[in-house]
This record gives sequence, structure tokens and C-alpha cells, in this order.
Amino acid sequence: MSEYLFLYRGGKQPQDPAEGQKVMQAWVAWMKSLTDAGKLKDPGQPLEPQGKVVRNAAGTVTDGP
Repeated sequence: MSEYLFLYRGGKQPQDPAEGQKVMQAWVAWMKSLTDAGKLKDPGQPLEPQGKVVRNAAGTVTDGP
């Protein structure tokens, strides 16, 4: 069986803690449904929004926007 890496990056962070909780509950429910269906092996950990972009510039790997 093939394995794939799924990266999700999107949207603005909710400003209201209650809205953030609602969004997180929906996300966890979706991930659980994928796991229960045998379609997700490991949900992993979320990426931080302040991540970096890695680029190859003239044969040298650099990070940053």
C-alpha cells in the first residue's frame, strides 16, 4: 500500500477563542473519521503558521520568503 504525506496550510487563525475551539473540534472529528475508515495512518502534528519556505537558489538551499 502506498503512503502519502498530506500537508494542510490555510486560512486565518480564528480571533475568538470560542470560534477556534469550534474549528478545532471539526478538524479533530474529520481526522478521526479518516482514521476510523482506515484512510489515515497518523494524524501527525500541526505546522506552526510562522514556518519557512525552503528554496534552491543557484544550487544553494536557503530558507525564508
